[in-house]
Amino acid sequence: MKKIIALSIMFLMVVGVVLAYDYPSTNEWNRDGENPIIAGVGPHINIISTGFDNVELEFINPHEYWACFEYRRDGDTEEAIGSNHFNPWIDDDLYPYYCVNNETRVETIYDVDKYVEVRLTFGAERDWDFDWTPFYVSPGIISPEVGDTIYKDELLNLEARDFEASSGGVRWAVRYGTCAAGTNTVAGNVDGKNDSFGWEDGIFTSDLDISEWDAGQYCFIFNPRNGGRYTQDFIIADIEISEPENIRDCMQGGWEEFGFRNQGQCIRFVNTKKDSR
Repeated sequence: MKKIIALSIMFLMVVGVVLAYDYPSTNEWNRDGENPIIAGVGPHINIISTGFDNVELEFINPHEYWACFEYRRDGDTEEAIGSNHFNPWIDDDLYPYYCVNNETRVETIYDVDKYVEVRLTFGAERDWDFDWTPFYVSPGIISPEVGDTIYKDELLNLEARDFEASSGGVRWAVRYGTCAAGTNTVAGNVDGKNDSFGWEDGIFTSDLDISEWDAGQYCFIFNPRNGGRYTQDFIIADIEISEPENIRDCMQGGWEEFGFRNQGQCIRFVNTKKDSR
């Protein structure tokens, strides 16, 4: 019987049929002792902390044999380190890995845009194996940054992220002088506002015309519906009007850059300091 099975596998390989690896477990099953094949807690990953571009993970194997975890960032297949995998049933490349034996190993993976994913594919025991499992970077506000000053002749660019809330939608607001709920809301999709925004794959974006807003301090509130509330203070300022220092600054169309209606008006300002703009 074994010879027949071996011949069947060889035949499938010859004709180009790839057998996908049937992972017997998940990270959660191993962590919670719920593996249907093998009893007890198995090799697994815990997330310790996240940053805006990094994830700190705990690689755990409570058994006295080797378990090896591959990892990659943002699903990037170019991070592969070899085409010959140690597990012959795996039909793709080998990725960087950490091996642990009756120990816990803590590693921080940097330069992450969205997530780190980890799988268990080789070592001494195959019944614990699990497929790629994502661990996401921190949610929060990308733009504006804290303390930013945006001038009224610019668009206010709002951007935030919460990748784990990608299917949950979002509530958001911009408020004048406060972050408090229901107070001085000038834009958003709450408190009677219905400003346009994008919300796709955990990324929020909105561009707002602020030319008619009062100058002062504002707060952007980003509130994914499945949890979390993030705030960012910033400043909106009146348009900075620069001034020509000499007549040469008014020449060759330079007067337009200072907001004058014509070259003569610009030259008059240089000579008299009377602003007729």
